[in-house]
Amino acid sequence: MSLLLFIFLSNTPNAAAQTTAKTANGASAAVSNDTRVNGRAAGNFAPATPATVVWSENFDGVTAPALPAGWTTVTTGRFGAPPPFATVASEADSAPNVAVTNGFDDVSTNGLVSPPITLPIQQIYFQLSFRQTYNFENLGATCWDGGILQLSTDGGTTYNNVTSAAVGATFIANGYNGRTSTLTSSSNPLPNEFAFCGTRTGYVTTVLAVPASLGGYTIKFRWLGTWDRVNFRPNPNWRIDSISLVAVPPDPLNIVVDTAVDNVSQNACTAAPRDCSLRGAIERTNATPGADTISFDPTVFATPQTTTLGNSPLVVENNGGLTINGPGANLLTLDANNQSSVMVLKSGGTLNVSGFTFTGGNAIYANALSGGGLLNEGGSLTVSNSAIVNNRATNNGGGISAGGLTTVANCTISGNTATGGGGIEVAQGGSLTLTNSTVSGNTATGSGGGIVTGGPITINSSTIADNTAGDGGGISQQDPGDISLLNTIVAGNRAATAPDFGGTILSQGYNLIGSTSGATVTGTTTGNILNQDARLLPLLPNNAATPTHALPPNSPAVNAGTAVNTPALDQRGKTRTGATDIGAYEAGANLVVTNTANSSAGSLRAAVDLANSTAADESITFNIPANDPGCAGRVCTIGLTGGQLAVANNGTLIVSNTSGTDNLRVSGNNASRVFSIGSGANLTLKGLTVTNGSVSGENGGGLRSDGTLTLLDCAVTNSTANGGSGGGIASSGTLTARYCSVSGNSVLNNPGGGGGGILNTGTMEMSYSTVSGNTVSGVISDGGGILSSGLLNLSSSTVSGNTASDASTRGGGLFVGSGTTNVTNATFSGNAAESGGGLFVINLGTLNLANSTIAANSGTYGPGMYTSGATVSRNSIFSDNTGFLPGDVFGQVVSQGYNLIGNASGIVFSGDLTGILYDQPARLAPLGFYGGPTQTHALLSNSPAIDAGNAATSPVTDQRGAARIGAADIGAFELNNAAGGGAFVAALPGGTQNAGYNYTLVPNDGGFTYSVTSGSLPNGVSLSGGSPGNSADEKQNDFAPAAAVTLTGTPTQAGTFNFTVTATNGANSNSTNYTLFILGPTAAPASVGGRVMTADGRAVGNAIVTLTDASGAARSTRTGTFGNYRFDDVRTGETYVVRVVSKRYAFVPQLVTVDDSLSDLNLTAQP
Repeated sequence: MSLLLFIFLSNTPNAAAQTTAKTANGASAAVSNDTRVNGRAAGNFAPATPATVVWSENFDGVTAPALPAGWTTVTTGRFGAPPPFATVASEADSAPNVAVTNGFDDVSTNGLVSPPITLPIQQIYFQLSFRQTYNFENLGATCWDGGILQLSTDGGTTYNNVTSAAVGATFIANGYNGRTSTLTSSSNPLPNEFAFCGTRTGYVTTVLAVPASLGGYTIKFRWLGTWDRVNFRPNPNWRIDSISLVAVPPDPLNIVVDTAVDNVSQNACTAAPRDCSLRGAIERTNATPGADTISFDPTVFATPQTTTLGNSPLVVENNGGLTINGPGANLLTLDANNQSSVMVLKSGGTLNVSGFTFTGGNAIYANALSGGGLLNEGGSLTVSNSAIVNNRATNNGGGISAGGLTTVANCTISGNTATGGGGIEVAQGGSLTLTNSTVSGNTATGSGGGIVTGGPITINSSTIADNTAGDGGGISQQDPGDISLLNTIVAGNRAATAPDFGGTILSQGYNLIGSTSGATVTGTTTGNILNQDARLLPLLPNNAATPTHALPPNSPAVNAGTAVNTPALDQRGKTRTGATDIGAYEAGANLVVTNTANSSAGSLRAAVDLANSTAADESITFNIPANDPGCAGRVCTIGLTGGQLAVANNGTLIVSNTSGTDNLRVSGNNASRVFSIGSGANLTLKGLTVTNGSVSGENGGGLRSDGTLTLLDCAVTNSTANGGSGGGIASSGTLTARYCSVSGNSVLNNPGGGGGGILNTGTMEMSYSTVSGNTVSGVISDGGGILSSGLLNLSSSTVSGNTASDASTRGGGLFVGSGTTNVTNATFSGNAAESGGGLFVINLGTLNLANSTIAANSGTYGPGMYTSGATVSRNSIFSDNTGFLPGDVFGQVVSQGYNLIGNASGIVFSGDLTGILYDQPARLAPLGFYGGPTQTHALLSNSPAIDAGNAATSPVTDQRGAARIGAADIGAFELNNAAGGGAFVAALPGGTQNAGYNYTLVPNDGGFTYSVTSGSLPNGVSLSGGSPGNSADEKQNDFAPAAAVTLTGTPTQAGTFNFTVTATNGANSNSTNYTLFILGPTAAPASVGGRVMTADGRAVGNAIVTLTDASGAARSTRTGTFGNYRFDDVRTGETYVVRVVSKRYAFVPQLVTVDDSLSDLNLTAQP
């Protein structure tokens, strides 16, 4: 017997709304049953969302006369019990069974009672349908006998007619057609009730609308036959079959957000502008049932915006389901401002959210303490195409806490912190499916830097890398639930135990596991790559809304994956073609440059042109023989004679040189620009020098980018924009520069132009880099080093020796035009302009300055800084700047506390004045090499800046990477030497025995006296002007003002030399600890490589490793994300010095004799 599911959606209004009733005198009257539901004619209402079955019954699972489980009968009678309802295997609506009762005289009732039914909440109404036939004695609309449908909400203690006010249900089809008799002579036990009566010889469908107000109640239905004292109708009966109860949900809401402001009162969400915030839209959907959708006005959100939440998360309730389609992770950031989690899904709710960046979350919401970015309290959460970055949780799940069913696809989870599960926590009772996603750079003080799991997880085509924890750096299994991995990279993570994976991997094949220490691999092992470095590139946008780790051509993950049961696209939406790659990123083809020619086969130009001809991603690497005509002295120069290299690809192009920045140059021959990056193009340059570019009447002498440009370990030098701006680089798109040098570039003959080194009118991020010796000329020229009229984030970098040289010039080091500039841990020194020798901020600009040093700059007005814009400063030094008018700074500055101003004339501080030191000289050593990748101003031993800063608002390291110890110092430099209880050691470039050595420590001595005060230099080497020898007395020299301080000579002994150089000027002094490696002389090619690690085994990324051979030639490379380094073409039979420079760790140089290739020369930091 089949079940009939019937939802009445007739187009005829009020079907069966009226019946004809017989009055006492035989006239007709209308008997009306209200068939409107929530103010609508129920028969006309067609819900947009399909109804769901709540309960049904067809009486077919039993053998007649039994009733199904949970069904009961009830009978009453004046002189005896009438026959109860029972099933019979005949005359059913659909075979075999039907529930039936036969009539009985003598003022009786017999009822069929349903099992208890719990109704869901938040519906428009519920709809009961059933098939019935009946034969009740009647006279017109007067029911001598009748059938009544009743409902109970108290477990069956009380029943009411469904059409009574107590219930409020209405019939939509084939409802009541009379009332039970009120005549005394009839004695019907339930007089004057609406009822079914008369005769229905064939089955009809009766449909009842049950009001939404009963949602959440547990109810029972009772079909009650009521019989008077005498029956004159043959074969009275009532048959019930094919019952179905469905929930009719509301029409879904489709809301469009049109403002980035976080205001719950903006919830009208009409066509009027700015009346619908995201919080307001969510509150509306929480208040109404149904599967709703929130989207965003594409005009309002056409450019990147941030919604800063007001001290509480965005909370999605259990409301029938919500989809939030954000404008894109690169267009809208939801920032909780460290006040709460960003978004919370309540238990039982359903949320699909995509297209956001979730940041600034701090899991303190409702004492949950987990889920800084997103907290799933037990619902069904799907997150896609989003970035969850820089959130934190006191307990677990810095990025996401998955307390229910959680699915993450095409997302990046990075920079989050927690006790457990820095990136993601799968809580007890929760589960996680992770697909095409990157989990990188997260930290847990306990277990699971990337993911900690208390439930089952399934990971497909994802990359889990560069996470840190106490144990289980990548993933930590804390529950026996399966952890299934397919086509996934788990590598380069760090932990004292189980660096990549702690627990049991249920492998589905084709995974790359960097280290299986602490892991057990079970399941399908086909295609697995174990205990190998993935050689991932740093986490970068890679031409997508969410960042990824790109795969270089030499990664073992390339072409090692599977297309079976894996996504057809990678995380960025790129097609996985041919032999797929393991992980979230699908690499493009690799093109190899084999000569330095301008345009022939194997040239760089030919490779770029080929890359431009496709929409795919490509990589370009170099294999140029040493005897190429363009190579001399281990330096190869690609000279462009056919004009600039125009990059116009639609994919991502990575041009990577692994032999070192100094060994490969691309030159414009002073005749053309070197690289032009078109709008929509994406170029990464790694490990090369761009030099001698030239343009006239245009911007960008060395490089011009209207797309996305990333520079890693690069130099941009000696390029010119004549009559334009941006001598070295002009960027109107997105520019990222890390460990780069921009020097010796110029802007000529361009009044009103600027940016001798860099012109930024887009978005720029620069770190661990130097901008020096660049110039602009022309009246009202701006920004000798950098001119920024966009967004600039500058950190751990030095801007020095730049000049804006003509009248009315502004901003020798940095000119801040319109837009916002954020500067942290930076040094501005030796820059010059008429106004704002170090920095100039116009009234349209915003500057946020933190832990920086602005010193030794010059200018007529505001030699350190001139500001008429919105300038905020904390923990920063302004000192020793010289100008026509007294004062280091001119203008108004909002203080956030703990600034030092050497000469306060001209500056007006407002805001937090705590810890400000007025009119005190900073007592700085000259700009020089005191460790780290950039030059800094060391603090002298009696500097008032020492221990005068605020550690709570300072980065944990200074510009060099030295730890800030105790109370933080003001400025970019933390005095962290042995004399002060610190341990920072500055590593010098290595040398070779019996070969000349010359390295400048300080370009300008500033009138100081320098001496070696502890340790010893190699025999034959001295400070400049000194005589060879070992004793400190022999090393001490007085220098003429402005003389360079160098280590020079010919070392006659090999080894590692540790010493301290002290600079003294009267009562002022600074001592810096140095280490120098001198190789022994000796000479068939080999490779040398390994990993750079901390004392507890964690990888050290972005450290500089230098290999110096017997001739004194030094090669440098930078470690990858997971600490790996490698030198090729190393001559055997020689002894080399290998040294490491890291911003955070100290390393002892190593002497190594290379007789064959070394792949495990691991370098470990001092504890």
